[in-house]
Amino acid sequence: QGGAIATASNLAISGTRIEGNRSDSHGGAVILEINATGIFSNSTFDSNESISGQGGALYLSGTGTSQITETTLSNNQSNLEGGAIVVADPHTLEITRSLLNDNIAGDDGGAIFHASTGANALRITTSTLSNNQANTPAAAGGAVSLAASTSSIFQGVTIADNQTSTAGGGIKVNATAVLSLANSIVAGNTAVTNN
Repeated sequence: QGGAIATASNLAISGTRIEGNRSDSHGGAVILEINATGIFSNSTFDSNESISGQGGALYLSGTGTSQITETTLSNNQSNLEGGAIVVADPHTLEITRSLLNDNIAGDDGGAIFHASTGANALRITTSTLSNNQANTPAAAGGAVSLAASTSSIFQGVTIADNQTSTAGGGIKVNATAVLSLANSIVAGNTAVTNN
């Protein structure tokens, strides 16, 4: 787990390029566990891969809160959920002024798979998610899959040109999840059935 970094301690990454890492399990580049908090700023995660697990770049788990700011996650890939990021229960994540593009998931959530039940456990602000894919026959959520019973807040977000095989070319929202979407653009996304 964690092709580059696996930790249960707090982690801060700034001004760093993390590229070409691979993991046989979760977190192609980084896995956070237990109570770890992650702060990722002004960095790039490119071409990392979870070969048989979740989270092509980041797998965030445990009770911590992570922040991603002014960071690019691109060309990451997972065999299962979350081409770039998986947020596992009960972790919380805030993404600000960042770009998630050209990530591929073998299952749900081309860029982000969110499975945490914490209150407002996913908040995305002033960011772009584009050209991500959830690309197996049963996959959903070309950019984001909100799989847990919780509330998410997207403010000033562009979700464009993402693709999935079944439901939610841009965003797939679980029946028990709640999404607040404001001052955003959702355009050019594609799903085989529902969009």
